[in-house]
Amino acid sequence: MLKEKEACLATSGSHSEDLNLLTSDVMGLVHSFAASSLLDDSLLDAAVRALELAAAALDSGALAPRLRVEAAVEAGVPCVLEDLPSVCALWKPPGWGVSVAGDDDLGLGARGSRSATTSPQGSGSGGEWRLAGKPLQRWVQETLGGSCPIALDAGAQHGLVHRLDVNTSGVLLFAKTYRGFLLAQLQFVARKVRKDYVCLCHGQVSPEPRMLDAPLRSVPGATDGTPTSIVDAGGQVAKTEVRAVAHLCHARLPGRWFSLVEVRLHTGRRHQIRAHMANEGCPLVGDVAYGGESVDWCPRTFLHAHRLTLNLGKTDGLLDISCPLPPDLLSALSELSEPEPFLLEKWRATGL
Repeated sequence: MLKEKEACLATSGSHSEDLNLLTSDVMGLVHSFAASSLLDDSLLDAAVRALELAAAALDSGALAPRLRVEAAVEAGVPCVLEDLPSVCALWKPPGWGVSVAGDDDLGLGARGSRSATTSPQGSGSGGEWRLAGKPLQRWVQETLGGSCPIALDAGAQHGLVHRLDVNTSGVLLFAKTYRGFLLAQLQFVARKVRKDYVCLCHGQVSPEPRMLDAPLRSVPGATDGTPTSIVDAGGQVAKTEVRAVAHLCHARLPGRWFSLVEVRLHTGRRHQIRAHMANEGCPLVGDVAYGGESVDWCPRTFLHAHRLTLNLGKTDGLLDISCPLPPDLLSALSELSEPEPFLLEKWRATGL
């Protein structure tokens, strides 16, 4: 089947509608096989070849320039953390919106049949933005659009490969070329990307490493209709790995416990970590929408995307980028203490 897609891509030239349909089919096929744990290297390699053909028509042989990597990060301003030939890692501060259409990281529908990808240089309906906070795509257009044409293309999500919630800080992937965009999306769809987070929860999360796998369904929010996720037996597969836990206490709140938790996402459902931790009875600090309490010593939901790892093959190789805690979350941690302070001291020792 993928050989047929390769042949179609080879003859479709740069007709964006044909390319959109064909690349969506490729992504959907890989998504289905990955979700069924049936994806093998031969199928993934065939998908890479098909998408490289699509990207060649869109990039027209142009090479993206190298971007300036900031030596010092300003807590409230986006910047480039690491630069590779066709992608780069961005620092996304809290308060910047980067949500895209759809119910998971990539704007794929429930069956993985939709991919907002390949409308070159146009306004494209694939980039349906539902934004709160400062629009990160505007920063991308203004800062990177002069050197990376994909940054101006709403049909390719302005090169932003996945999303983070408005109040979540951390690493975000930007593709400088259509090749980088399609191959990075493929890695997400194939569940080959490692996404590590740190969060602070109310209560005492069970300390043993384990997988949280309650299915999640996206529903309109009760107040303003903003989508949220609920646990539902008929929902989509969702997997959050709990990797490390520290139980903390607050000097001004005797008898109250908090948990500093390191997690890894194995799927990318909307608000997945927030919904899973709330389902455990330990919502995130500051996350009022999921049952958390707003506290004066933590100015936002305590959730930070601290590491992103993926392999983009021969051109870019391995991207493994970490981002330390920003000042607002470091300040929140300074209010807490731990009987066995290994994990707490690990995160206090980092910071922008």
